[in-house]
Amino acid sequence: MTNKIQSIDFLHDQIITSRTTSPGKYSRSVSINQTDGNFVVTYPLNNSLAIYPQSPNTTMGRVPLSVVTDLGNFGTLSYPSDAKFDSVRGNIWVADMGNNRILSLNYASRLIDFEFKGVTFPYILCVNSNNGDVYARGFSDL
Repeated sequence: MTNKIQSIDFLHDQIITSRTTSPGKYSRSVSINQTDGNFVVTYPLNNSLAIYPQSPNTTMGRVPLSVVTDLGNFGTLSYPSDAKFDSVRGNIWVADMGNNRILSLNYASRLIDFEFKGVTFPYILCVNSNNGDVYARGFSDL
């Protein structure tokens, strides 16, 4: 299996850039950091997420800047279903579905700033780019 991340110009119906990321891994979500262009991809079956650099046209563009699996005192990821950049606070919000929690990962240090355990099987997140508010949807909400 090959994962491809593609930048698409919908106005002109064409692919601008394309890159392969982590061959053999199932990716669930992609989120772009509006401040530096880097992006985060979740890999639920590998219990990890990876942060990739902006440029797809170099070898470095195919290698993650970092891969997050171990969360220190917060244990490990378990089926991370979604991750979104929060440019207001400088964090990455992670829906850690297998652990029934939402995590705030500091973008610079890659350390957990906040953990919220009030959502059952969170599977999707939305971050308000104006004020940093985070909205989560879990199976308990259905």
